[in-house]
Amino acid sequence: MATFEGNERPEMLATLTIKNYAIIDELHIDFLNDLNIITGETGAGKSILLGALDLILGKRADTKALYDTSKKCIVEATFDSYPKAVIKVMKAHELDIEEDLIIRREIAASGKSRAFVNDTPVNLKLLQEISGRQVNLHQQFDNLSLHSDTFQMEIIDALAGNEKQLSDYWTLYKQYRENIQQLEKMRIANSNADREIDYIQFQLQEFENISLVPGELSKWEEEINVLQNAEGIKKALTGANYALEQSEHAILGQLRTLSNTLLPYKDMDENLAKVFTQLSNSILELEDVSAIIEQLSEDTEYTPEKIDEIQERLDLVYRLQKKHNAQSDEALLQIKKDFENRLLTFTDLNGEIEVKEKTIRIQRESLEELALKLRKRRKKTIPPFEKELKRLLTDLAMPNADLQVSLEPSELNTSGGDKVNFLFSANKGSKFLPIKQVASGGELSRLNLCVKSLVAERMELPTLIFDEIDSGVSGDVALKMGGILKTLANTHQVITITHSPQVAAHAKQHFYVYKQDIGNKTITNIRVLEYAEKIKVLATMLSKSPPSTFALENAKELLEN
Repeated sequence: MATFEGNERPEMLATLTIKNYAIIDELHIDFLNDLNIITGETGAGKSILLGALDLILGKRADTKALYDTSKKCIVEATFDSYPKAVIKVMKAHELDIEEDLIIRREIAASGKSRAFVNDTPVNLKLLQEISGRQVNLHQQFDNLSLHSDTFQMEIIDALAGNEKQLSDYWTLYKQYRENIQQLEKMRIANSNADREIDYIQFQLQEFENISLVPGELSKWEEEINVLQNAEGIKKALTGANYALEQSEHAILGQLRTLSNTLLPYKDMDENLAKVFTQLSNSILELEDVSAIIEQLSEDTEYTPEKIDEIQERLDLVYRLQKKHNAQSDEALLQIKKDFENRLLTFTDLNGEIEVKEKTIRIQRESLEELALKLRKRRKKTIPPFEKELKRLLTDLAMPNADLQVSLEPSELNTSGGDKVNFLFSANKGSKFLPIKQVASGGELSRLNLCVKSLVAERMELPTLIFDEIDSGVSGDVALKMGGILKTLANTHQVITITHSPQVAAHAKQHFYVYKQDIGNKTITNIRVLEYAEKIKVLATMLSKSPPSTFALENAKELLEN
């Protein structure tokens, strides 16, 4: 949470222009960077101003709010500067950052609503994100900021002056969280790598089980084909060998006889010599064929065990081919090579994981040390905060109200190692309960005002708008509430709608809301009161209209004192 020096004032709502809204035809309001008070008779239109401001804050539009249904409604707010958080949001969404921040809302008669930030169209979510950091609208039962654990911690840290310590802590915490995320990714990557390695090794083991080499598949297929037809092959070989060598009219025997018959005449004629040579060569070739046939016949045997062995190996290859969609053993061997290459690409991250784990341990120890320092500073500031808050609540007619700040150790988070909870008790003997469980709107309103007044000089709060938070109080209590608002306005712009003359008397600028008839229509208007008008309005609030002389004197004394 940013802090600022006492003489440095935060961003303010400079102007608010409203056209064609409810019973407002057209209004233009210039606010001071101080305490702005808005009063007026009941029903004059003070709540209408807040309704228009709600549109700037991103509330949903309603065509029933149009004063003239033939024209569109326009509400425009001008802020004289930008909080750091708003600048960050606008840069993130590439919005123009001008000298002034202008937020505009338009509602057409058709019901279509549009929002603009520095003339650039934005959606309602982004509008809420920006305007919510510019304006804090505080109404009874609207104490969500004080309910927030985050805001409660920001209050304690602002009072403890923890800005630098939190900045140091956050810088380290951000690195710590990034390292944890990186470690998780490394572990996941390592785990995935282990699974992938296991998968590849399993695939390679299947290849190893068949010990496949190039060309071996066709060899196995030929061999099993021979073995499966061994009986027929052996029978055919035996028949061929018988025909060549062993039968009564064996082919080789007849050819040898023929060769011997031609032998005496082979040299008598060139053609005879040629025939004799070719015949002799044929005999030699057939003798070789006969020898091969005889050897093949001896080697060929039907062995079921061998068939089963080769078939088993072939089945392994065929399954792998089908599994990897490989059309040949060469393609299958290429897949095996690819698996082997993939195995070489994996990196063992265990060493890097150990280094990252060590870094995280060191960072956590440093964070715990910084968190402990933050806790000590927070604990030191809590008692005076509780004491001063009780004093303010007593001044506002809540003598039995009390606030306890519970600060308990927790897991490391964005703000340290603590969990904070504001526990409130409105009456003697009542249990201290979390603020969000307390039902009284008036008590919560006063509590919220007191808390914000105590931290105003140390926190960068937006424009604070209070809607009748003085409801139910009067006299001296209302006077003290006005004093708190005036003190709060020393460091922040405050806009307050009130029915209390004691509160209104503290105004730096007093607006008066009133109705006036123009033709056959009634419209709401607003003006800044001069000194004499202030006295008359305060006197009317003190008594009746027209005010008595006594009321006028009381109003003058109230205003001057």
